[in-house]
Amino acid sequence: MIPELVKERPSYQIGALASQLPSLSWSEIAAAQLESGKTSDISIQQNFDNSWRGLPYKPRQITKDEISKLRDNHIWHSAPTLENVEMVFMTSDTMDEFSSYAVWAWGVDDSLYMLDCGEVQYIDLDPEKRKQIDEDRKAESLPPIETLEDLLMKDYLINADGVGIKPTFIVIDQGGHRANDIKHFAKMHRNVIMQKGTSMTSMNWRMSDNQERLAITNEKYWKSTAIYYLYAQKNREENFLWFYPSISDEHIAEIRDVRPDDSSKWGNEPENWIAKTGKDHQFDCLKYACFAKDFALQSFVKTRYRFAKASSIVRRFEKQKKKEETKQQSDAKKSNWFAL
Repeated sequence: MIPELVKERPSYQIGALASQLPSLSWSEIAAAQLESGKTSDISIQQNFDNSWRGLPYKPRQITKDEISKLRDNHIWHSAPTLENVEMVFMTSDTMDEFSSYAVWAWGVDDSLYMLDCGEVQYIDLDPEKRKQIDEDRKAESLPPIETLEDLLMKDYLINADGVGIKPTFIVIDQGGHRANDIKHFAKMHRNVIMQKGTSMTSMNWRMSDNQERLAITNEKYWKSTAIYYLYAQKNREENFLWFYPSISDEHIAEIRDVRPDDSSKWGNEPENWIAKTGKDHQFDCLKYACFAKDFALQSFVKTRYRFAKASSIVRRFEKQKKKEETKQQSDAKKSNWFAL
């Protein structure tokens, strides 16, 4: 796609309509338009604009009033349960002194439900150090220390029978002065995925060539995606973003801290929004959650999901099945001497 040529070269769009290629048939274009219209998935809408219409995707304008009503618009009225959740995962934004975290449930309606969020001082602890800390906390009438590792091993969505589920994985930011601690954490747990945001534009994310389980991510893309689900996505029936009712005003403020940059000409574009106070830790946890969902969608086998009924999961495996069938047909033709 070359957006700057849209006005000068209208044949960019017309060429697809006149094409004789099966992949650019009118039925394929119509199917893409219908799919874009019936879903609130930003990736599908971007694909239709960028790949089919030949136009840059343009998110609608977001008002200050919508930003101020963030809590009211996203608090759930019906909590997720074991019966309607595909998986639970975590995200973490790690600072020098603490780690912010969020726990997420991915619903069969394709929505993301924040189950919990907060801050912990330690990523993990060896038994001796934990024992000493807990003794000191007990003397001050404080509960035992809880680490990021403890949260990763914890059960969530516990039902009346005492049954719950543990997070399938955690996405954690590798930056800052605690990079070695995070690498150690990832070495100890195979379900730890590290991420590093960059200015890459050729793709949304890719796995590092040099470091195992490190994802290199498109910082601006995932910021824009998080902003889309916070303010622009209005369909509450599917693919919505929900917060738990008792989320604190402090954590809502951290999510809302990323706002348009009034000092920049293009500051209203979501990819150019900035943190007003620098206390945007929970926004980053949300940003990582958007990436985490896509990472799982592209990387996990079908059996990793509890139901595999979410529309994005269904689409993914339908496409995979179609590709496999096409490959089998191609291989069959190659092996058929009469087809040569």
